[in-house]
Amino acid sequence: KTKLYRPYGDEYLEALKKARVKQIRSQAVANELFTYVIFLVMLFIISYANRDADSFTLKKHIHGNIVTKNRFDKVNNTDDWWRWAHNTLVSELKAGPLYNGQPPYGFRGYVGDLTQRMMGFATLRQIRIKRNTCRVAPEVQNLTRECAQQTSLLYEDSTDYCNAWEEETDITRDLPSCLLEEFKYSSAESLDGLPITADLDSYLGGGYVFNVKGANKDIRSKLKKLQQQHWINNQTRAVILEFATYNVNINLFAVATIAAEWIPGGGIRTYTRIDPIRLITPLSGYGVIVYICKFFFVFFILYFIVRETGNVFLKKCEYWNSYWAYVEWFIILTAISAMGFYYYKRVLTIDMLDTFSKTYGNGYMKLQHVALIDEFYGYHLGFLIFAANIKLLKILEFNNKMSLLIYTLSRCWGDLSGFLGIFFLAFASFVQMFYLILYSDMNDFKTPLRAFETCFSMMLNKFKFGTIKETSAIAAVSFFFFAVSVNWILINVLLTIIIEGYERVKQELEGKGNDLEVIQYIKDAARSMVGIQPRPHFLQEFAPEGSRHDELVVNKEEEEGKRDNEGDDSVVKEFPEKVDEFLEYVNKIYFDGELDIKTKGDLKDGMTKRKPISTDDQPMPKEREKKKEDSHAPEVNSDRPIKSANLSMANPEEDDLDDMFEDLDAVDKEISEMEDDSDLID
Repeated sequence: KTKLYRPYGDEYLEALKKARVKQIRSQAVANELFTYVIFLVMLFIISYANRDADSFTLKKHIHGNIVTKNRFDKVNNTDDWWRWAHNTLVSELKAGPLYNGQPPYGFRGYVGDLTQRMMGFATLRQIRIKRNTCRVAPEVQNLTRECAQQTSLLYEDSTDYCNAWEEETDITRDLPSCLLEEFKYSSAESLDGLPITADLDSYLGGGYVFNVKGANKDIRSKLKKLQQQHWINNQTRAVILEFATYNVNINLFAVATIAAEWIPGGGIRTYTRIDPIRLITPLSGYGVIVYICKFFFVFFILYFIVRETGNVFLKKCEYWNSYWAYVEWFIILTAISAMGFYYYKRVLTIDMLDTFSKTYGNGYMKLQHVALIDEFYGYHLGFLIFAANIKLLKILEFNNKMSLLIYTLSRCWGDLSGFLGIFFLAFASFVQMFYLILYSDMNDFKTPLRAFETCFSMMLNKFKFGTIKETSAIAAVSFFFFAVSVNWILINVLLTIIIEGYERVKQELEGKGNDLEVIQYIKDAARSMVGIQPRPHFLQEFAPEGSRHDELVVNKEEEEGKRDNEGDDSVVKEFPEKVDEFLEYVNKIYFDGELDIKTKGDLKDGMTKRKPISTDDQPMPKEREKKKEDSHAPEVNSDRPIKSANLSMANPEEDDLDDMFEDLDAVDKEISEMEDDSDLID
């Protein structure tokens, strides 16, 4: 059989064009999604390789040995601190005798637990405030004339002293009592120190340093001597213990900063920070995968830079109208900064390991600097993971369910932005009230920032009301108004605005299909890759094996039969019109238009009442006479009976008329049957 292909119509071509464009867009989104998922996987591998699940255990172990075991967190005065120092600095930071009393052979340089190697040695660094940095009130000048305020970076003492903090003179400068290093100031540059922020204040990287190294007996002797010489007095503002260890079993470094801050009003506040960090990634096993991911990560960032730079030049100012453009550049710039911190950390790590190798692990090494760089590097990775996951929502916006959050926020942002101003204004009012009432009674409200954090916890119902009630009755009543105003009213109004926007967006998207069928395209492509089905194509459904192939291809015999049926249909439809024209012609020629031919009944009555046709004296109609003259036909005998279809009589009688109408009924019936057949064909 011969096959015929029908040509496309304009509407069908337009539909195919839209289908092709949709398929191209789906393919582009699928490619971008696939590429971006690879980028995310590599970013996850790099980020999580920089963290270790054993970090928490290591931190808890060091905290227990240094802080909890010897009750450092319970230190309240100078005597308590000296007691802690005598019990901790030697027994926990230096390997002591084994369980059988034998020296710790093979554990030189290890700490007390014999599992961690000390990186160099620990240091005690004292921060002092200059004398008379505040003015004594005139009313009490008869009591004392010395005053030292809380530590300030501008008023940190950097003067060299003799023993017991005696001022150095030209005469005493070279005496043995003025040569102790613990009373000499060491700058931040010489110590490779960085400013730190503890619980009460911030401190520079310099200070008066005591190195915890040497034999255990010598360390204990020096501590007692410093205590006798009042190494800690009323100008002392902080004493910071700094050390770093390495645990080879889990390949983690630990950088510890344990500070005791002397409050000018009396008392001590402790501060502890222990940072487990990973500085070495072995080039074997999983480490190889990490280095490969880092290598390709750089190429991905270069690709993003080239792509977004091209979009900037192509779209110009319109490029910045989209919020996602800022997300793209945030990812790019953060990645570049993260790479800079990573390579800087590598340089510091190499220098530290070089010093460790040259001094056999006994030289001065301070890891606070590399720990800070690793901290910033971790922040960058966190921001990258966050922004990259948010960008994934942009790629998946072809799915209505994935873009529901964005649509909801955009729909209710007008009402939400106005209400957030009211919300934070009311919330800030309660924060200031609680701070002014409880700043001196509760640690959670000692600063405006801590008060804000505590009020936020109160808003989440994560606060013990009994603590406030025991402290202040006024604060307890204020807490009740806070709970009613914020938790019951403001939060519920905020949720109502969001829920209303969500419901509106949900109604708009209900029953609405996805803009692109990317998931289906990916499934089809995956099946084609494994050989389950052919490669997806927008004209595949019109192929010989496609589901819509019959719409374009037909057999020649069927096509010709259909054309014959269409010809018969046209004849059937034209036949009633031809009969009507014929009756009108008969009425006009032979009955002078006097018959009513609208219905069969009227036609029959009209022909019955019509006088018999006589040709004796009836004049010839003008039309026939004219035709006769024009054709010069011979004269016809006037007595010849009239002959026409269904009519051949000179004087029609009633029976003849009945016969004629019976013939008309038969014709009408035949027409009806032909029309029915036509309907069946259609």
